[in-house]
Amino acid sequence: MDAVLEGGVQKYPEVDPMGLRGRYAMLNSWIRSDWTANIKDVALVGLSQVRRAGDCAEASALPSGRLVVSCSLRLDALSVRFTSAQSYLGQRPDVIGVTATFPPHLASLTAEVGARRYPVVTLKLHKKLDPTISYTNLGNLTENETMRLGYGWEASDMLHRALQKEYVDHLADALADVPAPY
Repeated sequence: MDAVLEGGVQKYPEVDPMGLRGRYAMLNSWIRSDWTANIKDVALVGLSQVRRAGDCAEASALPSGRLVVSCSLRLDALSVRFTSAQSYLGQRPDVIGVTATFPPHLASLTAEVGARRYPVVTLKLHKKLDPTISYTNLGNLTENETMRLGYGWEASDMLHRALQKEYVDHLADALADVPAPY
């Protein structure tokens, strides 16, 4: 796991920062929203700092001959940055920069490897993601509860999806290059 986290994933330049797809979001009510945001230029920063927390569990062999390894990961210094063109009641949009900084989290990583088969990697977060939101280019706008909760939810969702898909795919690719003792 250390070879994967400290060396294998580092060979992918798109891991840190990781570009994510933008989205159109409703910041207040999901039923009827007066406050909308067009989120673009999304970047997830800090995945190269992810490290193992403690020792991994001893690898166990499955009847199929594959090995299963479980580890805890410490997700430090993760942040999601994006540009948002937010509009209230269809008015001219205000373009602001948003940074969602996440406190340290623990995650469980399970990797299943075997000869002549692609590794299967799963990642599970141990608690809810709750970022601290900061803004740039607010101008005459002031932060309000709708912005804080809406952008917090959107950033958490983007991070969670990136960890479950893109990051896990990069871990599996890096794990495929590490020789396993069969």
